Amino acid sequence: RTSITERQIRRWLHKLGYSWKDILKGVYIDGHEREDVVQYREAFVQRMQTIYESGLLLKLDPDSGEVIWPEVVPEGCKPIVLLTHDESTFNANDGIRSAWLLKGHQVLRPKARGKGIMASDINTQIGRLVVPPSITDAQMAAAGVYRRDAVELLEYGKDNWWDSEKMCKHILDVVEPMARLVYPDCELVFLFDNATNHSCFAPDGLRVEDMNLNPGGKQPCMRPGIDHKNFCETQPMVDANGVPKGLKQVLKERRLWRDSPALPTDCATRSCESCRELQKLRSKNLQKHPRAHCSECQKISTTNKTLRCSSCTLFLSSTPSPPTRCQSCSTLRQHQKIDTRDGCCAKGILKMQTDFARQQGILQEVLSGLEGRGHSVLFYPKFHCKLNWIEYYWGAAKRYARNNCEYTIEGLRANVPLALQSVPSLLIQKFFLRTMRMVLAYVKKFKYGSEEYEEIVYLSHRR
Repeated sequence: RTSITERQIRRWLHKLGYSWKDILKGVYIDGHEREDVVQYREAFVQRMQTIYESGLLLKLDPDSGEVIWPEVVPEGCKPIVLLTHDESTFNANDGIRSAWLLKGHQVLRPKARGKGIMASDINTQIGRLVVPPSITDAQMAAAGVYRRDAVELLEYGKDNWWDSEKMCKHILDVVEPMARLVYPDCELVFLFDNATNHSCFAPDGLRVEDMNLNPGGKQPCMRPGIDHKNFCETQPMVDANGVPKGLKQVLKERRLWRDSPALPTDCATRSCESCRELQKLRSKNLQKHPRAHCSECQKISTTNKTLRCSSCTLFLSSTPSPPTRCQSCSTLRQHQKIDTRDGCCAKGILKMQTDFARQQGILQEVLSGLEGRGHSVLFYPKFHCKLNWIEYYWGAAKRYARNNCEYTIEGLRANVPLALQSVPSLLIQKFFLRTMRMVLAYVKKFKYGSEEYEEIVYLSHRR
């Protein structure tokens, strides 16, 4: 037999440790224990432990539900309020998933998820970020706050979607002024997910990936750079006519361009002698055998696709199969750590210049302004969404939304605000305390899912 069966593949997959499972939401194992992720996680949990054990966090009284302020605040310190952010979506057809039914009966549900509403919300360790009734409308207007709920709702679809610009506007114009009004004289600590949407760059950011080698063409007009090797001179990235300069001109002005040997644009596009030979070999194979089997092969057998005619067999045995990529060029895809004209390529050299290397995402730039106002900003470790207690808040809100689903977009518009308001502040505080137990388990170097980890995190006997 010249091929393996599907059953044999399944047996080998079981031997290799694979198993057939339903695809469910859960912890990301791939990358969860990656070296750089673990290193960042250790620093993050140490910072969170320091905040938690400082005694400066605001709390809720479990009986009365009133806010408990720290009794003793050391000189130079302030009470601390944690503000964690996240987004989630609610769909019009996301209704109940279980029900008591008679035998042979079934609930008819729409197949599609339906239209949706995205919610961008903020939780503190003691509840949602809202303006309490004790603060008057006049006080709100004086503080630049024009609504009592920090949540931002967006009906996504067509040309309307949530992006980094809307995110920054929400944080600057709504969340930060409201937090300062509700929690005056407090240290605000903002926490964000390490999501792709949170690491986008501004349209005029210094990004070599968006630059062409020559002036003009399809490349953005970037903000001026700073040549740190030339007395920190400001360097415009466009010429007098407003045309983007391109890599070559920028490097020439910084005296980093070389003509001999010619400096390639990017290592990934370098074409060596091996690449040219491989291209010829691929063209030769394509001309002689444009398909997997020739007409003679088709006549031999119409069922077993592995049978070939003598001509095909001779050709395939005498002609080596070309690799998919050049191994020499694959090693060059990693930029050399040389920031002079002796570097590997134009993009590699410019990417390591100080102004380009320090370019932050648009959210980080906005948050730097918050840090300048005395606030702190933290990002959760990658693949660790469970450390964000707002995730459990979303689960509680969606439980309400599913139980009250009307399967219309009009019903969803009325249902989502009620679902968010249905989660009690005391329950949100319990969610926060659960995540802090996870933090303390990571501080003690316990691995996720181990007996020691679960002993700390889960207090209930039903775990």
